[in-house]
Amino acid sequence: MRLGGLTLGLILGLAGLGCEGSAPASPTVNTDCQLDGARLPRGETRVDSAGCQSCSCTPGGLACVQLTECTMATPEPEVDPRLECPVGAVTGRACSPDGAGIPGATVTAATTDCAGHARIARVQADHAGHFRLPDLVPGATTITVTAGRFESRYAVVVEADRALPIDGTSDKTCLAADAAKLAVIGGDYDAIEDVLGRLGFEYDLYCGAGGHTWPARQLLGDWDRLSRYDIVFINCGAHLDLRRGVIGQQMGNNLRRFVAEGGSVYASDLTAGVVNRL
Repeated sequence: MRLGGLTLGLILGLAGLGCEGSAPASPTVNTDCQLDGARLPRGETRVDSAGCQSCSCTPGGLACVQLTECTMATPEPEVDPRLECPVGAVTGRACSPDGAGIPGATVTAATTDCAGHARIARVQADHAGHFRLPDLVPGATTITVTAGRFESRYAVVVEADRALPIDGTSDKTCLAADAAKLAVIGGDYDAIEDVLGRLGFEYDLYCGAGGHTWPARQLLGDWDRLSRYDIVFINCGAHLDLRRGVIGQQMGNNLRRFVAEGGSVYASDLTAGVVNRL
C-alpha cells in the first residue's frame, strides 16, 4: 500500500508539473499609443502638434503634461460668408407685350460666385409669371427672359442686400413686341395673327388661302427670306402642296432645314399634313 501510495503521489506530482508546464502564455498586448493621429511607441515622449503638451506613452496609456510656456491660440470666430460677399436680387413678372403673365418663363443672368468665378443664375417663373433671381453680385448685368423662341434682354444694376424690380419701378417684365421674328401664313379658316395681335406681338403676314398662295410659296421657297424668322405659323386651310413640282420640293427642304437650325413651325388643324409630310 505504501508503494502504491508513493507511486500514486509520484504520478499526481508529475501530472501537476505537466499541467503547469503546458499552460498557455499570456497574449501579447499592443502597448503603443496614438498622438495627433500618429503612432507613439511605448517609453517615448513627444510634444503635441499644438506645442502645448508633452506626452509620454506609459503602460497605462498616453500621459500628457501641460507646458507652462505655451499660450493656447484663441480660435477665430466664424464669419458668415454672405457678409464677406454681399449679394442682391432682381424681381419681375414675365409677361407678353399686352401684360399677360407667362408661366414657366426662364430667367437668367451672368454673375459670379464669392470666389469670382463666372456662373449663370437661373430660375423659372411661377404660374403667373412672377420670379425672383437671387444671389447676384452687385453691379451692372443683363437679365434675359426666355419663353420658347421669344426672348428679351434687360440691363439692370444689382444692389447689395436688396431685391429690386427688374425695370427699377414695377415688377412687369414684358417681352418686347419684336421678341421673336414671326411669320404667319394665312388660310381659309382660323387666324392666328389675331391672337398674336391681341398679345401685342409683331408679325409678317403671307397669304396662303385658296386662289392666292404665291406669297406663302415665295416665303417657304426662299431660304434667305425664311431664315430671318424664328417661328412660322401656318393657319388652317392654307394651300401648300409640298408634292407639286420643284417649288414644292424646295419648300419642304427649306422647312426641314428651318427646324433643324432651331426654328419652330406651328401648323393648325388641316395643315397638320405639312408636318406629316416632312
